Amino acid sequence: MTLIRIKDALAGKVAVGTTVTIQGWIRSRRDSKAGLSFVQVHDGTCFDPLQVVAPGELSNYQDEVTRLTTGCSVSCTGTLVESQGKGQAYEVQADEVKVIGWVEDPEPIPFSPSATPWNTCARSPTCVRAPTPSAPSPV
Repeated sequence: MTLIRIKDALAGKVAVGTTVTIQGWIRSRRDSKAGLSFVQVHDGTCFDPLQVVAPGELSNYQDEVTRLTTGCSVSCTGTLVESQGKGQAYEVQADEVKVIGWVEDPEPIPFSPSATPWNTCARSPTCVRAPTPSAPSPV
């Protein structure tokens, strides 16, 4: 298994069929009636997430995968394949989804899978606007 950056996977720099590991944070999770979950993972190397398909046969599926929320950190290992779904070129068919860290109280996180408007972020105590060279520091 090779630890890869999501940016490289989405750019086609990683060969399809390769066993890979990605590490990052959950942007969203959708559960299917077919007994699997679609987990959007981002690692900060690009804006777009990489979809991880987590089958219900994973040993931690019921206890952990179905409880993942936005912001949880994970390490996912599986095979990089061409995606059959719309909206992404590649996805990871997971053999393992390891939870690194949980979000203790996911309710106050004001972010959604889509772009969050600045006024929403500005009202959140978890966001701090970075000072720009032309603006004085807020501290």
